[in-house]
Amino acid sequence: MEGGTVVAGVGLPPLLKSSLSLRRERRARGAVVANNMEFGFESRIYLLKLVVESLMDADINVVGVHGPGGVGKTTLLKQTMNHVKAEKLFDEVAMATVSVKVDVKSIQGEISDMLGLKFTVESVHGRAFQLRRRLENSHSQNKKVLIILDDLWKELDLEEVGIPRGNKGVKLLLTSRNQDVLSRKMDSLQNFSVQPLEVGEKRMFFRKMVGDIADDPAVKSIAEEMVEKCSGLPLLLNALGMRLKNSNHSHWEDELKQLSRSKDVYSTLELSYKNLEGEELKSLFLICSLLGTGQIPVADLFIYCVGLGLFEGIHTMREARDRLNVLLHSLQTSSLLLEEDNRDYVRIHDIIREVAITIASRDRHVLVMNNNYRLEELPKEKLKRTSIISLPWVDVAGLPEGLQCPELKMFLYYANNGTSEVPDSFFEGMCELQVLDFTNVCFNSLPSSMQFLVKLRTLCVDWCTVEDVTIIGMLKRLQVLSFRGSKITHLPKEIAQLSELRMLDLSNCSKLEKIEPGVLKSLARLEELKMENSFTRWENEEATEQRNARLSELNNMHELRSVDILIPDASLLPKHLPFGNLCDYRILVGDAWDWSTDHKESRTLKLQLDSRNTLLEKWVRKILLRTHDLYLDGLKGKKKSIHELSKEGFHELKHLHVQNSPLVHYVVRSTKWLPCCAFPMLESLFLDNLVNLEKICHGPLTPDSFSKLKVVKVKNCGKLKNLFCHFLLKGFSQLEEIEIYACEMFQEIVVNIGVEDDEDEAIGNAKVEMPNLRRLTLQSLPGITRLCNKTNNSSLPSAMNLEITPENDIGTTMALPSGCHISFPKLEALKISQLPKLDAIWCRDPLLELENLRSLIVKECGNLSNIIHSHSLTKLQKLESLTVESCMMVKQIFDLEKLKFSTNVRVLAQLQEMELIDLPELRCMWNGNSKAVLQLRNLKLLKVVKCNSLRYLFPLSAAKALEQIKEIEIAECVMMEAIIIMEEEEGQLTDTLVFQSLSSIVLKKMSHLAAVVHGKYSISFPHLKTLVIEECPKMKAFSMQEYSVPSEGGEYLSEENAAAVASLSFFSQKVLLPSLEDLRLVSMDSFKTIWHNEELISEPSSFRQLRDTHIRDCKKLTTVFPSALVERLQNNLKRAAIHSCPSVELIFETAAAAAGVEKKKCGPAAVMLHELEDLLLDDLPKLKHVLESNSHAPVGFPSLEKIYVEGCHSLTYFLPFATARNLLKLKSLTLGKSNNVLEVVADGDGGGGHDTSEPISFPRLKHLQLWGLKSLISFSSGSCAFDFPSLKNLSIDQCDNLKTFIMSAATVGDHELMKLNRRFGDHFSQAATVGTLSQPLFDEKVEFPRLENIYLEGLGNLQKLWDDELPFGSFCQLKSLSVMDCKNVPAIFQSDVIGSFLKLETLQVEDCDSLEEIFRLQGKDSAGISVPLRELKMVRLPRMKRVWNRDPQGSLTFAKLERVEAERCGKLEYLFPSSVARGLLQLQEIDIYDCAVLEELVARGEVLEEDETLLPEDQLLFPRLTSLKFRILPNLKRLFPVNYSMEWTLLKNLYAYECGKLKLFASELRPRSEGDDTDSQQALISIERVIPNLESLGLGSEEVLTIRDSDFPDDIFHNLKTLCLASIREGSVGFPSRFLLDSFPDLEIELLVLFNYSSEEIFPDEALGPQGTIISYKDGYSNGGKYSKALGKLRRLSLVQLCNLRYVWKEGSLAAEILKRINSLSIRRCHCLKTLLPAASASFENLTELYIEKCDGLMYLMTPSAARALPKLATSCNITFPSLEDTSIQECPNMKFFSSGAVSTPKLYRVKSSYVSAWFDDLNTTIQKLYSDSGSDS
Repeated sequence: MEGGTVVAGVGLPPLLKSSLSLRRERRARGAVVANNMEFGFESRIYLLKLVVESLMDADINVVGVHGPGGVGKTTLLKQTMNHVKAEKLFDEVAMATVSVKVDVKSIQGEISDMLGLKFTVESVHGRAFQLRRRLENSHSQNKKVLIILDDLWKELDLEEVGIPRGNKGVKLLLTSRNQDVLSRKMDSLQNFSVQPLEVGEKRMFFRKMVGDIADDPAVKSIAEEMVEKCSGLPLLLNALGMRLKNSNHSHWEDELKQLSRSKDVYSTLELSYKNLEGEELKSLFLICSLLGTGQIPVADLFIYCVGLGLFEGIHTMREARDRLNVLLHSLQTSSLLLEEDNRDYVRIHDIIREVAITIASRDRHVLVMNNNYRLEELPKEKLKRTSIISLPWVDVAGLPEGLQCPELKMFLYYANNGTSEVPDSFFEGMCELQVLDFTNVCFNSLPSSMQFLVKLRTLCVDWCTVEDVTIIGMLKRLQVLSFRGSKITHLPKEIAQLSELRMLDLSNCSKLEKIEPGVLKSLARLEELKMENSFTRWENEEATEQRNARLSELNNMHELRSVDILIPDASLLPKHLPFGNLCDYRILVGDAWDWSTDHKESRTLKLQLDSRNTLLEKWVRKILLRTHDLYLDGLKGKKKSIHELSKEGFHELKHLHVQNSPLVHYVVRSTKWLPCCAFPMLESLFLDNLVNLEKICHGPLTPDSFSKLKVVKVKNCGKLKNLFCHFLLKGFSQLEEIEIYACEMFQEIVVNIGVEDDEDEAIGNAKVEMPNLRRLTLQSLPGITRLCNKTNNSSLPSAMNLEITPENDIGTTMALPSGCHISFPKLEALKISQLPKLDAIWCRDPLLELENLRSLIVKECGNLSNIIHSHSLTKLQKLESLTVESCMMVKQIFDLEKLKFSTNVRVLAQLQEMELIDLPELRCMWNGNSKAVLQLRNLKLLKVVKCNSLRYLFPLSAAKALEQIKEIEIAECVMMEAIIIMEEEEGQLTDTLVFQSLSSIVLKKMSHLAAVVHGKYSISFPHLKTLVIEECPKMKAFSMQEYSVPSEGGEYLSEENAAAVASLSFFSQKVLLPSLEDLRLVSMDSFKTIWHNEELISEPSSFRQLRDTHIRDCKKLTTVFPSALVERLQNNLKRAAIHSCPSVELIFETAAAAAGVEKKKCGPAAVMLHELEDLLLDDLPKLKHVLESNSHAPVGFPSLEKIYVEGCHSLTYFLPFATARNLLKLKSLTLGKSNNVLEVVADGDGGGGHDTSEPISFPRLKHLQLWGLKSLISFSSGSCAFDFPSLKNLSIDQCDNLKTFIMSAATVGDHELMKLNRRFGDHFSQAATVGTLSQPLFDEKVEFPRLENIYLEGLGNLQKLWDDELPFGSFCQLKSLSVMDCKNVPAIFQSDVIGSFLKLETLQVEDCDSLEEIFRLQGKDSAGISVPLRELKMVRLPRMKRVWNRDPQGSLTFAKLERVEAERCGKLEYLFPSSVARGLLQLQEIDIYDCAVLEELVARGEVLEEDETLLPEDQLLFPRLTSLKFRILPNLKRLFPVNYSMEWTLLKNLYAYECGKLKLFASELRPRSEGDDTDSQQALISIERVIPNLESLGLGSEEVLTIRDSDFPDDIFHNLKTLCLASIREGSVGFPSRFLLDSFPDLEIELLVLFNYSSEEIFPDEALGPQGTIISYKDGYSNGGKYSKALGKLRRLSLVQLCNLRYVWKEGSLAAEILKRINSLSIRRCHCLKTLLPAASASFENLTELYIEKCDGLMYLMTPSAARALPKLATSCNITFPSLEDTSIQECPNMKFFSSGAVSTPKLYRVKSSYVSAWFDDLNTTIQKLYSDSGSDS
């Protein structure tokens, strides 16, 4: 190709025109071509056009661009983005950079910013869901979206980001240095290579950079030589040109000498670095290279530079920011940094970054580490010289112990995994450190060695989990402290010692709840305070006792110049605040606001006003003058005009949003004699719920007023009748968008009256313009019947978007003025919605201006009968998109009856997209004769849904004109009989009807559809790739060749015709589909065959490209792929899925089987489906063969990777030996629920012929799952061995007759008898199974060298797992073994085989009724075997008495065992033999539940060997024990046979319920009564010594009494985070509220679990006290009362099986106070609970998680009466959960809805119910949909 540009890929676009014609075409179209100079060259223009053309190709979803670094890939992407935006080729375009280190959140953020999406959740998964929903909504609105992803280095998981794969409305444009990443990993169908500039181009590029001096003869030769050294890379040419611009001749010569010494690109770029002026600029450039790839946050650069003291002579933070911006601009102009659209970031090219790192390492002793290196591996001498260490997003388990880095000035650590550890001594050798940044690290407390960092000036602890930060108070020289995004809850008093602190960043610290009083007051030098999405719990200034920070503390910050702060209530504001001198601010007052904004302005003020007039405050009046973005809610006072709020005016205001202010009558009010200058800089105006607003402007304005206004949106302003008076229109000349919504009295956009209603100044019929208006939305304006007056010459808008909607009937009005001609010459889109009285859109007006209208949307206009009249058609020359939806009276879209044109005239020539949805009366697309004029030749997308009166879509004449149609989707048109029909007057068509561009047809849910096309003609779809037909039960064939559709009301087919049709295959030879790739046929009941061999043979070109086939619920289908198609698909078919076809007997027919006996004599023909990767067969009860077994042709699937077979009950085996040998790429095999399968791999019908000497190998198989195979006897009964070298996961489930995996030769005869019994329907005879009794499941015939996980369940006849001798190396990698419900297995391991399991870590055994022991030791004890087991779980083993049948005495050790669980093992006597117990040094968790016989933990009578130097009570078993759970162990008396120590200091979790004979606690404080014989019992733990260390505690009723009645210190539970209180026994008792409220009132638990109590409420007003007295808690609930602080830190509450619980809280109760603070609420099995909230005053501000399960009586969250009682509600009941993110409601059969009123959950995006996650617009609707159908669990 010309221009040195190589285009790589498949399916190139058509050859482009010559360069000359390209230039002519660009000039003609006025295309926007690159501003960047390299895009002035033909090669780049050519490449740009190729890329754009590919993006516009409907068959290509992903386009890739690849090339070396610095060649201009990113520039190409940006120019492509600019071009498609300027040409409006896409409705939405977003771009993000991926880079080497993939940051999914950053990618999501960049895309969402450009799409205008505001995330309401923080998790990657939640953001992905919202982004995916946003993109899918765009697709549903027919919007075309382009997502550009730059700089991919490896495969990117699009689903994780939130970009749906395969969504045709979303195109992807990608760049990478590696073409394989694009084509193989990202499925790019079109790839383009960006090559270096050609000789002439690079010289021209360089000349434009340096200017005319390049033509000077003295330097021309130098310039040419320099250019050659830059290798045609624009990156290098740009950098060189910037250095030489305005330089003299000597400078050129010197530069050439340096370039000549440069050996490569690196050296060339280093010259740019050396030419930077000043050390300050060079240092900043090198710092930029330390922060990883991709975007560089300017905020990070700023605080690093401040910490390093980079800016000399700078005294304030603002001056430092200005200086940084100047330096960054210098680096950008030097081409060493790249500009970003987002001013908060800069970007460095990866090549330049590599150069910078090389320089920094060499000259500045800087270390930038990656995952390939470790700090501890570096030479000590190198570390001593190091000045900076940067670890950007590395994966390391932790940092080494204290490094000796005496010269280190900056340490940056961005952890990738969030779990890295930092040793306490790490900073001991870094006394010179000035900048320290921890990002995404988890701390309990910061390292104590930080106290040595006495010179530290900048500290960042960003996005970290950290509890204790008190040590920071010792860093007295700290100037910058950042906790951005960290999970800190408390800012301690020690921070007050940072007297030199100038910047405190607490942004996104959403968990921060307390700032110690006085801390902020002490930070007197603070200049910047950032608290976005952070602390809001400001204490009231009038509170008597100060417990938290107050706003008045800020008055001590005299240097404060920048602040981000939210004050939830205006009543918290003190009289004075130091905000008058602020330079930058975002101040939010009131709970109506959040931090989201559509504008990135540096001065934002949001005020929700209370009864006191906040606007009169001095600081407010002062900053109002300088505010750029102003939000006002609840304006009060005497002023009726918004503009009057500031006497000086709003001269800097850019965006104004006013809401909920009933006293506002005008935005601006002036008089005729005193014009007002109002809002000269305003760009957008939003007015919402101003119920008394009468006018935007009242009176005249000066010319500057509103002169920059572009957007006006008005909503719920009931008295507003019009927007503007005509005499003011000149002032609104820049207006681009108008939106009017739900304004009941609205009549006109522009009213024709004079100043101050002086009618003499009305302009009559004069024409006025709004020259730039592009988007006009009119919605819910109930009285409007038409958009213009029939009797005058007013002009319809000719702008971009118009939208209309009504709610009430107030009479007949007009949207456009009745007395003047108003023109919108640039209007491009018109949207009309919800106007039930609108009877006409267009007027018969000769001056009507529709020439620029591109998009028309009409929705819910129930009085319209047609959409486009004949007199409007010729004017809509640019209309591209038409949507008509839910207009119940529309009978036709186009009214052509009175249209008179010559045959050469075409209308709607540019129409590309048309959607017709829910139009029940629509009978035809148009009336009248359309053949001459309405051809729709450019229509590309057609969607028709729920148009139930349509019988067909197009007559043949109109169909032939659809030359550009690409996508057709028709759904739920119940009366539609065909898509295309031949009308009688059209006669017979002998030629083939060709749809040249059509790529996708989707037809769904049409009960009368008989065919796609009807008529006597052939039809061809040369480029159709996707065909989907679902739920069209009467559709017998794609094309009905012999029959045409009769007239209205006629029947379709005569009886004889119907009989003829019944013999047809679905596709006939007259339907040509040569490019079809994806075929989906679902719920099609009328055909027996999809293809006939004869028809396929007669048309050899069709179906050769078929790749994906999905057939489901086709009742009569018998054979899926006939032999002629199988041969045709051998090199293309990739996926085949066949579901629920009850008549299917054969999937792939072989040629030999199709030809019959005669064919067999000629010998078999090989069948190889070379490309088939995925085969799914589900619910095919008559399927006997996947391939016809009568043919002995070799059969192979050499590329098959995944097989899934289920519900195929006629199969007796799945794979013949010959086929199994060819599955060389198979990775996953699942065979399930097929009742007659005897084996997986078999010898067909006994034909033999396979080679038994060679084992059958599945070399890549990793996952094998066999389940629900009731007749399965073995995997195979053949005489050959099997090899599974890669198998990792083996699951065998519910295979009752399976006894062995591979049948041995000795039992094959028995096996054949079993097959015969099964074949002839006999039951298995006992004789048939005798030979298999002794054969284990696994023996020497099969090896599993890499098997990691085995899962066995429901193997009723299995008696033995392992052979006594296993092959060497088999099971050596096994990590997890689960044996479940295997009733006849007596033991899991015999001692002979246990040594084979070298890596077994997890063993789970459940429901094995015959199991007597886990480990069966046989014979003499052998040499010691160390079993690597870490977790042992035993559940419901009724016959197991012991885990080991005897003490192994050292022959088996379990030194790595960490967790043991035993549940419902009724005969278990003890858990450990003594020798095993002594070796459990790593044991951390013991959990024993409901073991009735268990008396002790370690075997009684087996005396433990004691350390002779220690007394028994000083010896400690299980020294690392952290969790101990004993529940329902009625006979447990002791743990050990002697009195060993049980003071487990590491114990964090203790749960003990109903251990009747075990004394749980020993107390040194509890007095012992006479006759107390508790010494005979072994106490479990010491209360005083162990409980203070506990973090989680579970107690039964008796244990509660023990603790409550003892005299313990109040702080004994000071570390406790979780408390579980349970009543286990029958006849449960009431909840022990005294235990919490009286005994331990200061309990600071975070999670409280209550189980099986009988209370009707969780915290009753009264409780039973000592000696039957009644204790009342009611008086202590209020502020300052005894119990007002009870459970103050409780954030999670779980209520389980509270059988009598009737409500969770009631108004005025302690529970209501406690639950206000709850973040997570879980309720399970509380059947008496009918509603959670009987009271209306509960607050849900903090609730983030709500889980409800198995509450049979629950009907709704809030009762109707409670909902009506909610305050601040007028017309509807609303309840808000502002923080709710996760909700699960399962098995609540009576649940009707969530609340009777509207429910607002801004952060919730799904509700979980059983196995379903769903979301339907809102929470109420979701609950109703989930439970309405079944009335029970969804």
